[in-house]
Formats: sequence, structure tokens, C-alpha cells
Amino acid sequence: QVASFLFQGDTVGAAGLLSKWDNAAGQNAFFQLFAGATLERAGDSRARERYEAATRLDPELVVSQIALTRSMAIDGDVTKAAELA
Repeated sequence: QVASFLFQGDTVGAAGLLSKWDNAAGQNAFFQLFAGATLERAGDSRARERYEAATRLDPELVVSQIALTRSMAIDGDVTKAAELA
């Protein structure tokens, strides 16, 4: 549902669902990935935490690694971003 709102361009709708689904889907890497994308689109720096969670939950989910690296390169530790890349 979060991804659906996000893909429709409804960032507010997607953000509104995060707290609703956090307990039920908080251990799902894709949920964390889309939560991070929602927060990033809203300009919230907590997006990186969600990308980190997605990467931790599923280390093989390359798109979450890319999102985390990009987030770190823009708003975080450039050295760590280079290591991740």
C-alpha cells in the first residue's frame, strides 16, 4: 500500500501509512525500502535509517544498498558512502 501511494505521487498518503504498518511490516525489507523512499521524497533525514534497516533485513536487496549509499553520499558520511559503493 505504501508503494502504491508513492508510485502515484502521493507522498502524504504514503507517509500516512507508515505508522499504521510499522508494527506489522517493520521486519520486511521492502516495507523499509519504500518507507525510506517516502521519507526521502518528503525531505526527512530519517530515510537513511529505513534504508539501513532494509539493507540489514535483506543484505541481497541491491536497490536498498544503492538507496543507502546515495543517501549517505548526499547527507551523511561520504567516506562510508564510498566504502558501500
